[in-house]
Amino acid sequence: MLKIEIRDHQRDIDDPSSQKKIIVVNSIEDVYSFYFELDGQKSGRIYDESVLEELIKYTPKQIGLFLDKIMYHKNLSSEEAFYAEIAIICHPEDDDESLSASVMFQTDFVNWNKPYSIAEMAEEISLIIESDDNPQYQYSEYDDEIITNGFGFAVSQIYEDRTLFELENELDEYIQKLLDRAISSIKSKLDPDVVLTSFIFPESIKTACKQYLIYFAQFLADLGIDASTEIKEDAHRTLFKVIPKDKFTSLEHIRNALSLYLNAPTADNLALIQTEANNDISVVQWQANILHLQSQLLITNSLLQLKDATIEQLKLSNYQYQNIIQSRSTIENEKEEEEVIKGVLSVKKYEGQGFSINFAEILRIMKRNLFRKQRE
Repeated sequence: MLKIEIRDHQRDIDDPSSQKKIIVVNSIEDVYSFYFELDGQKSGRIYDESVLEELIKYTPKQIGLFLDKIMYHKNLSSEEAFYAEIAIICHPEDDDESLSASVMFQTDFVNWNKPYSIAEMAEEISLIIESDDNPQYQYSEYDDEIITNGFGFAVSQIYEDRTLFELENELDEYIQKLLDRAISSIKSKLDPDVVLTSFIFPESIKTACKQYLIYFAQFLADLGIDASTEIKEDAHRTLFKVIPKDKFTSLEHIRNALSLYLNAPTADNLALIQTEANNDISVVQWQANILHLQSQLLITNSLLQLKDATIEQLKLSNYQYQNIIQSRSTIENEKEEEEVIKGVLSVKKYEGQGFSINFAEILRIMKRNLFRKQRE
């Protein structure tokens, strides 16, 4: 029999703010889970595999007695750098609505190195779901503007008396077929006669690096290879495509040339280039391109260092300013009081209704007059 409990859990015993509500399934705690309520809907996210294995033995109808919505993470094909966030509505807000689920694909866009973009993958999945014309499946996106935030599909009309294990197997089968079809379709559209690679440049040096890539077409021309290049931004990556104009040109030669070209800006390689064929105009032009890139990187690095130095200077100035304010505050406090007997008795300004008497200043004047008479 299913029993789901919501317990308070504090990760750090010394930090009261670390307390949260976690989910316990049949006495098995998931300390990484969390429970929350939003607009009256009780939701829970599961992370612990043992808790999830216990939970999928039950039906959405049984889970719906405790939670309206359950969410968990599922790994997919590691080759495609995909994983999925699955959410199941176990108890709909409206009694007329059926149970439903959503599968939102997430991608490791930082390490994405496929010959097609994430946006192309999402578009292909959308076209497949639309062409299947199955009302049970609808394409969806987490954010209309940023595709890397997630894309996938929603599933309606889930049978409430089938276990989550059965539902997950059904989803697994559909997901695998969907991804296989999408990848196969995309690859069939790719031009096999191009070299496509991608880069993730920091924003501070992206412009300089892209400018260096533009010179690669001239570098190939100097090697006797006639080709054009394309640079495109996609999902935080820079896609670089080389298209040889002669289809009989070896792509392997282009890849080797690109590898040499990209590694040339290192100091050792540049020294090697400078010792060979100094009279060749193409080598001189290549050296100029390398030096230009290095100078841009040097300027960028100097600006970053200057920025860091400016921040440190501002911190120092702020510290000194705080000390000045604190010193002035101390002086002001000292002016407000005057000691009669050091460490024992002191007087300060008295505020009455419509008047004030500054006893501290009166005492200071008396002390100065007394001191002056003693000197005379």
